[in-house]
Amino acid sequence: MTQSNGQNAESAGLKLEQFQNLMNKVVSKALKESTTNLGKELSDNVSENVLKGMNYMMRVQDEKEEERYRKLDELMRNKQKLSRREKEKKQKQKNFF
Repeated sequence: MTQSNGQNAESAGLKLEQFQNLMNKVVSKALKESTTNLGKELSDNVSENVLKGMNYMMRVQDEKEEERYRKLDELMRNKQKLSRREKEKKQKQKNFF
């Protein structure tokens, strides 16, 4: 009986060790998959946020450039009007004398 009890204990210990190894493999695999999924999700989120930030910065820059060209166009038109008025004024003065 003692030998049988020893064998049973040894068999139970072996089964427990096998179970622990199996559980370690299962948990390790689950952690690796979870880490991979989290990494991909994080990468996707970062990429999306970077794209949004770049799009925003480009839009702001485009708006600034558009405003700059609008002001430049306005200045050019005002200069043309002023030149026309001066020319008309000189023409009137010529015609007066």
